[in-house]
Amino acid sequence: INISEFGAEDLELALSNALRYFPKELHPVLAPEFAAELKEYGHIYMYRFLPTFEMKAYPLTAYPAKCVQAQCIMHMIMNNLDHAIAQYPHELITYGTNGSVLQNWAQFWLLMQYLSVLEEDQTLALYSGHPHGVFPSSKSAPRMVVTNGMVIWNYSKVKHIDY
Repeated sequence: INISEFGAEDLELALSNALRYFPKELHPVLAPEFAAELKEYGHIYMYRFLPTFEMKAYPLTAYPAKCVQAQCIMHMIMNNLDHAIAQYPHELITYGTNGSVLQNWAQFWLLMQYLSVLEEDQTLALYSGHPHGVFPSSKSAPRMVVTNGMVIWNYSKVKHIDY
């Protein structure tokens, strides 16, 4: 994304959105890092939270979870971020130059945490990479519901799409 067209309010909103995952006492440390990433990459990836272990699909038993469905979702995410498979794994891009698994590495850790405690009678709602919450459901319901590629009318014009 070319942020040269962003105004001060746009940059402040981007930082505010990124910082929402963290306690306010950490904002003075994280805000300058995230602002630097936004300036350099046009995106806040939260590279300080990039996993240090190899991103690959491990055996299901390697994932700490309360149900096998959650382990399978973790397995799928790790497979999608495998360096041999993903297009730009450090940017969470799996395909097509902008098909991302998540928006940033904090979301990766949040999602893995939610999945690790998910029960067989719960469903996790994931909105464009943001874990929205865990909700009661039946055992026959999906363990996770994902919405991606949401079209927002005001920002869905050709000039807003980065090819």
